[in-house]
Amino acid sequence: MSDSAQSLWPHAGYAQLKTDARGHLTVTDDFLRVLLHRPELAPIDSSCAHEIQIHERLIESPRLNLQASDLAPIQDQTPQTTCAFGCAFVIAFWPNPL
Repeated sequence: MSDSAQSLWPHAGYAQLKTDARGHLTVTDDFLRVLLHRPELAPIDSSCAHEIQIHERLIESPRLNLQASDLAPIQDQTPQTTCAFGCAFVIAFWPNPL
């Protein structure tokens, strides 16, 4: 990827993408970690301990296939839904690391 593309949006995580043999960008675990650190997905001050623990597990292994039972203890329904959607999205579109 060109330096200009990487510097266009430095916080978008483009520097963590890799190029495959055909020249296509591919998603890496480090790119997914950048997304997990975004304010939309990161825990906030009022996050429960279980939500923080799940986020830490995802940072360690961004392609972790969480089940509904993993998310059930989260006290607030909004992060439960967001996390479930985010995990399903990652697994569906980027199931295998390079």
